[in-house]
Amino acid sequence: QKLKPTLKSSKPENFIVSKTLKPDFWFDGKYIFEVGFESISSSPLYDAGKEFTDTQNGLSLRFPKFVRSRDDKSPSQSTTSEYVIPLLKIDI
Repeated sequence: QKLKPTLKSSKPENFIVSKTLKPDFWFDGKYIFEVGFESISSSPLYDAGKEFTDTQNGLSLRFPKFVRSRDDKSPSQSTTSEYVIPLLKIDI
């Protein structure tokens, strides 16, 4: 229900997403969600963090799981790919 007012019919201008990915819907990047996952892997399919790697691969969360909505955070306070990449022990 929280996301319903932010649904969009097309990709927001400031979103960087592979042209091959076609999500069922888009919404404004207004809310922050905490996500649990098994690991982060290098992926040729996704673009997240691609600009910070030495390869053409982006980052992918393996087995992502919604944990909670973070109403105490704003988008500018979210963890970025630029922050995560140096912490990873994978070849990207």
